[in-house]
Amino acid sequence: MKKLFDGDLKKIQGGTSLTSSLLNAFNSLFKSLMEFGEKVGSALRRIGSGEICPLK
Repeated sequence: MKKLFDGDLKKIQGGTSLTSSLLNAFNSLFKSLMEFGEKVGSALRRIGSGEICPLK
């Protein structure tokens, strides 16, 4: 194994790539945001129309 020195460490470049796990994470985030929006919209519609279940 080659020993790296400080000068060598500064030359290391990282890369990014679009992986399936990253796409899956964005997909899950999008689904969660859509579901949250549906629930908020449904709640606002029910409040506006007065069709709220009474609390006991």
